[in-house]
Amino acid sequence: FGHIEDMTFIGLENQKGLHGSLPTTIGNMKNLNSLSILFTGPDFGGVIPSSLFTIPTIEWISFHFNEGTWEFPPSIQSKPGNNSLLGFTMRFSGLSGTIPSFISEFKSLTGLDFSENSLEGTIPDSLGSLTSLEYLNLHDNNLNGTLPQSLGQLSSLAAMAFGKNNFQGTLPSWLGNLLKLRLLDLSYNKFEGAIPTTFSQLSSLEHISLQHNTNLYGSISAFEPLNSLSSLLLYSNNFNSTIPSGLFSNFTGQIFADFGHNNFTGKLPQSLSQRASNISYLAIMGNSFDADAVDDVFCDQVAPLFADCSSCPCCKSCCREDSTGENDPLCNFDLDFYELAGLECGAWWFACHNPEIYYDPLPVNDTFFV
Repeated sequence: FGHIEDMTFIGLENQKGLHGSLPTTIGNMKNLNSLSILFTGPDFGGVIPSSLFTIPTIEWISFHFNEGTWEFPPSIQSKPGNNSLLGFTMRFSGLSGTIPSFISEFKSLTGLDFSENSLEGTIPDSLGSLTSLEYLNLHDNNLNGTLPQSLGQLSSLAAMAFGKNNFQGTLPSWLGNLLKLRLLDLSYNKFEGAIPTTFSQLSSLEHISLQHNTNLYGSISAFEPLNSLSSLLLYSNNFNSTIPSGLFSNFTGQIFADFGHNNFTGKLPQSLSQRASNISYLAIMGNSFDADAVDDVFCDQVAPLFADCSSCPCCKSCCREDSTGENDPLCNFDLDFYELAGLECGAWWFACHNPEIYYDPLPVNDTFFV
């Protein structure tokens, strides 16, 4: 296999009968540009050969939706000019272990996706040296610790998806320095404290989720100046301010806002009611809003609208105080940010819901092709 030195592309797709692992001789393919392994069976896996990463021409490594289990090699043999790798994806492929520091040797990387696996440990500081990185997805693993300050050097980053892990500590102020950031997912973690004021600098930010962190509190005024903000999901935290009067006031596209299950007070601001026709989703249940928090315009123009009966006199359907069912959608509906933001399309998240672009994650056919 490894002696086919003129090979430029390898695709193993929907090969449920494969067993064993990739041969170490794959490193002999000195012209290999792309390796794609998708939808293989449970008997194909093991340690990824370190020789794969020493191929001077390799630009794309993609493992998607594989049933086997895979591990990174403990190290690689670094070679001069070893920086051709542009994209490295191992998504839903049974990947275990820790994120290796040798990833930082690939300075040309623009996309890194290790989502939906079983990775453990912390994010290595060295990851911050990948200054060409535009897409970083570590969603749905078992990673922990605090976010390393070195990630503040990722000045090209447009999407950071760290949801469904065990990260902890306060939200770092250096996140506000990522001025090209369009998507930020820190949901389902253990972050605590207030929103850093530096978040007001994220002028390119379109989508943010801080859902299910429980111990985030205080004001959300840092989001008020963000004119590109489309979706703001804050479900199940401890925020305890009013909704800023200028939030979404200059945005003319679709708005998705989830303030559910916090301690927000006051009324929904007039600036938000003026954008009611743009709101595609609004949730305010489980808070401490005033009895007249919701104007009639929201009931007339917003659907779906999830609110407490005590704060929404115009609501025909609402969350009652005596509701005890955790499965009551009027009281506990939880919007899926991963789907909303298009992250199921990976690095193409920004085009995932574009009707002119069709993304098909299923196998092309049942053949093995090279």
